[in-house]
Amino acid sequence: MANWNIHKEIDKGGFGKVYEVRSESGQKAALKELLKDSHTANLQRFLTEIKILQNYNHKHIITILDSNIQGNPPNYGPWYVMEFMEGGSLRNKNVEIFRNGKLWSQKWALQHVIFPVLDAIQYAHEHKSFPSLHRDLKPANLLFTDQNHIKVADWGIGKDINKQSIALTVGGMGTPGYCSPEQWLWFPGSNITVDGRTDIYSLGIIFYEMMTGKIPQVFNGNTGQIFASPPPPPSHNHVSISRDLDAVILKMIAYSTTERYQNIHQVKNDLQPILNSL
Repeated sequence: MANWNIHKEIDKGGFGKVYEVRSESGQKAALKELLKDSHTANLQRFLTEIKILQNYNHKHIITILDSNIQGNPPNYGPWYVMEFMEGGSLRNKNVEIFRNGKLWSQKWALQHVIFPVLDAIQYAHEHKSFPSLHRDLKPANLLFTDQNHIKVADWGIGKDINKQSIALTVGGMGTPGYCSPEQWLWFPGSNITVDGRTDIYSLGIIFYEMMTGKIPQVFNGNTGQIFASPPPPPSHNHVSISRDLDAVILKMIAYSTTERYQNIHQVKNDLQPILNSL
């Protein structure tokens, strides 16, 4: 186990903090610490994230380097160390792009974000020993290296597909705007199914936002309100978008799971010809 020295705090939230740290050999990394007095459910989410990352080895999923559930040494709450992503998040990149009145290139978005994240999520959904859902895909959880290589982070509300899930979605777990309607409305004992289609929905929202600069009003997680009509096609904001790409994005974010893509293979099959034509 390496000894990690804190260089500076880089983020904090209700559950804990993230620090830039250095190993004794000078390796830069990020240490994510859970508050020592965190609620049991938060600790369970933290342990789930560590377990998922320890089981996974994929070029588009963040790599865990070290962990200590006891929090010692030094006198921390439970923590883990992950690779440091110099390029920041997609959220930060979106802010910069949209602030200047620009939108993402379709080809760049597909090559550098959508297909890599599809690969990562497909790997997680189909993992032989620990298949899981992410359940919190959003721009802030998609991180880049300094070479614009994207990786999926923050698996804290991931769900082990093979086991009964802890009620991680209750109480607003998941992010309004990006969270699927079935995930938001699920509760213990309900007949609502949360499966791989929830990650497809969230990635579709991310894609729509990259193409338009707007989050589509398909579902309002704060009120539970359902919008009967689908959002405007992305081509209304990005005139070069084809009807085929419009159709794919709108199918990814269909409110009804039966009208949405049923698996990652289907999404890839419809997107590949579009990418080839760009």
